[in-house]
Amino acid sequence: FPSHDTTGFTALGSTLTSDTTQYINGSRSLKVVTNNAATLEGTSVAMTAVAGTYYYAHVWVKGTEGVTLKFRSNDAVTGNTDTDFTCTGDWQRVSLQFIAGNTTPTLRVVTNGQQSTTFYLDEFWCYSTGTEGMTAIHVNADELTRDNIVASLMAGNYYLTNK
Repeated sequence: FPSHDTTGFTALGSTLTSDTTQYINGSRSLKVVTNNAATLEGTSVAMTAVAGTYYYAHVWVKGTEGVTLKFRSNDAVTGNTDTDFTCTGDWQRVSLQFIAGNTTPTLRVVTNGQQSTTFYLDEFWCYSTGTEGMTAIHVNADELTRDNIVASLMAGNYYLTNK
């Protein structure tokens, strides 16, 4: 999350800021403070997709231990695909698999009920997993570095394809 602002992210019943005190990679993360006015408060980021294509997405999340959140893909054709999770109080990687129903789905991290909470997001990633191979889409996260790629390959998180 390299930006000094929240460009690319949409607040959903929340306040968004760029934070330098909590991050998994680089020197910033997106801080989300919910308004506690409704369910599904948090943030979304739009992506460009190929309709009918399978995608795998993940994001690093740090929230108060015990708070329940949801990582969601949403589009007007296929609706919602959710991964519900409980925060551990430390950074955790949350993943989601979905089929894009149109070319403009959104990825969201939102509350799983009405609640006042603060959480941090870093390293949004989304990959196409169609028959053409994997294509990485790096959404508003820190720049790729050799160390990041090597660490990710060693952890088995990513795949290299040769076309």
